[in-house]
Amino acid sequence: DPTPDPIVAAAPREPSPPVVPVPVPAEAPSAGNDNGVFWDSLPAVLGEGAVAAAWRRGVEQIRAEGGPVPRAREQVEAWKSLLAILAEAPRREVASAGDRAVLDAARERAWESAIEVVGDARAATALASAQARVRAGLVEAVRRHAELESAAADAATALAALTQAGAGAAEGVPDAVASAGDRLGMAAAAALPSALRVSEELKLWAAQPARSPDELAAEARDSNASPWRRVWAWRRLGEKGWPAGPAQLRAEAEIQASLAALPGAAALEALRRSESESRWLRGAGATGLDADALRATIATIGPLGLPPGIVSKAPRAFQVAKAALDLRDAIARPGIDDAATRVAVDTFLSASAAAGGSHWDEGLRAVITPPKVAPPLAGVGPASVGWKAEVSADGTRVTYASPRGGASIEFIRLEGVGGPDAATFLSASEVSLAQFIEVAAPGWDSIRPLLRAFDEFDPRLGPRVWTWSAGPGDPIRRAANLRDPTLGWIATMGRDPSYYAEDPPAGPDLNHPMQQVSARAAIAAARLVGCRLPTSAEWRAAHAAGPATVQNLRDARWERQWRFLQTRGRVEESEWPGAGVFRPADLPALRPAEDSSPAVTHDDGILWFAPASGPPAARSAAGYFHLVGNVAEWVFEAPEAIERLTDVSPKSLTDLIGDGAALRVIGASALSPGDMEATRPAAVDHRRARDGFSDIGFRLAFVIRGVSPPTEVRSLRERVEEVVRSFR
Repeated sequence: DPTPDPIVAAAPREPSPPVVPVPVPAEAPSAGNDNGVFWDSLPAVLGEGAVAAAWRRGVEQIRAEGGPVPRAREQVEAWKSLLAILAEAPRREVASAGDRAVLDAARERAWESAIEVVGDARAATALASAQARVRAGLVEAVRRHAELESAAADAATALAALTQAGAGAAEGVPDAVASAGDRLGMAAAAALPSALRVSEELKLWAAQPARSPDELAAEARDSNASPWRRVWAWRRLGEKGWPAGPAQLRAEAEIQASLAALPGAAALEALRRSESESRWLRGAGATGLDADALRATIATIGPLGLPPGIVSKAPRAFQVAKAALDLRDAIARPGIDDAATRVAVDTFLSASAAAGGSHWDEGLRAVITPPKVAPPLAGVGPASVGWKAEVSADGTRVTYASPRGGASIEFIRLEGVGGPDAATFLSASEVSLAQFIEVAAPGWDSIRPLLRAFDEFDPRLGPRVWTWSAGPGDPIRRAANLRDPTLGWIATMGRDPSYYAEDPPAGPDLNHPMQQVSARAAIAAARLVGCRLPTSAEWRAAHAAGPATVQNLRDARWERQWRFLQTRGRVEESEWPGAGVFRPADLPALRPAEDSSPAVTHDDGILWFAPASGPPAARSAAGYFHLVGNVAEWVFEAPEAIERLTDVSPKSLTDLIGDGAALRVIGASALSPGDMEATRPAAVDHRRARDGFSDIGFRLAFVIRGVSPPTEVRSLRERVEEVVRSFR
């Protein structure tokens, strides 16, 4: 190259002095601190073994005899670029993850560029001379800035010095830039000797035999040890299963407090916070149930700089143990009464449930739950009029069979209603057609006037489960088309109703819910078997146990039938799937042909109604079928008024319902509009309630009074203490 390079030209041509090798730091495991804090970056910087190996290979190429002849300018420029990149190293400590990746990539490119260069005699001489000048400049910097050696504790300057040490880690590295001291900064140059001493100390320390957690903890707390060894020992503790319980957690808090007093400890803060959480959680998992140990573990939360909410992240066993400790402390307070004891137990049960539960839950729940007394079910409800009772072992369920054998009705005891001396039972299903026939059998003369009268043309709108019977026997029967029983749901004038070709429903049978039944008829029928209509509070108590998996609501099949009817030339009003349904007064009035919106988007395979006691997926966890969906239900908010009735004549029932203030509809149906809220009792016009609706049925309820649990002599606190003593 005819153009002389300024650095090469300035270099003297005499043989270079011997090169003083720079110590090679031992490889250490990377601490992996994402925040790039210097304390955590130290092992990573010292451990760049792959880069150092590549550098040594490059040096060997430079020294190789007979290699290709390079251009001196390219070689010098490569070393200049390398040192310029290294000068940026202090920025890495404060850079974002993306910036660090860019700097690291640039540094790698510089290494690769450098090791590709092979030297000739001219370049080797020039570079050796430049190396001598750099070394002399650094020695002078140390002499003039000896006071800056303490800067090794500073993250940025120490990182710069360590990076420079890595660049000169291989023997005979030819430093190419005479102004390296200026580029790295005098503070970094002055800190270099301290940084190299740190690396040598760590190298020797790491080579010593493996230490136990107690030995590492002692060194981490040793105020006479160097800061670097103390930090390194503390980091190694995390690899030893430390801390394993409350005692080591206390020691961990003491170690962290002592490390926080070191020079430059601010750079350690992010790492300390991260380690504090993982170490506390490890120690909490090894705490056990001992009250003193639990309190000791909890007491370290603050000193370790952790929030109280860290307990929610602890192993589930610790969370339960902490809840048990809180319960112990609560019931140990002087003067605690039964109400406060119950609150303390409920708090424990909630915390235990959130943590997955414990084997103490059942015992505590039994203590705070009032004992149930099996009521005398053989002579109440339907049994009072001759139905045969079959009672479950715990007295919470009873099934009554009709004297004629045509139907049975299952009742389930409700929790949380009726008061402490009452047992309330609600039928598991809506009253089916078969059950209604059996219930009304002894009193058809009183029931018949309360059902809507009609002739053979049956003007009722919407689907119907039953129709009048012209033959002997019971006055009502299942609805059926004389030519095709599958078409019995809808009554049409002289022709069969229209169905979407793929969806013709099977006709109604005796197991489908009784609907198109007036509120007066429902009240009277319930009275005939020693029952009444439930209240909305009782209905909601049954619903509170959780919904069923399947709810028969207005769905995609309903919508498909509605859209199919739109394509028909002649459709009677009774055929529309929304005909005759109950609409709450606060919803806009719509003709059936205009009411097209489904309540749900799925298809349950049922267009009209499902059997009252099926399918199994329609049964809730508490045992109730179709609380939501299928048919909506009559409820009555004044049960005592029903109980005071002396007769069930049309006039008495009309007076009872009065202006409809106590009569409500709840539960929604398979035909209800989508904007009807299923669990909200809806008022109803008592005049329309006289005829009924195509989608309203009812359930039965009865109450047994005077049911009281046996008197418990011990206080609730004493009984809870007995369970708590078993906490092991």
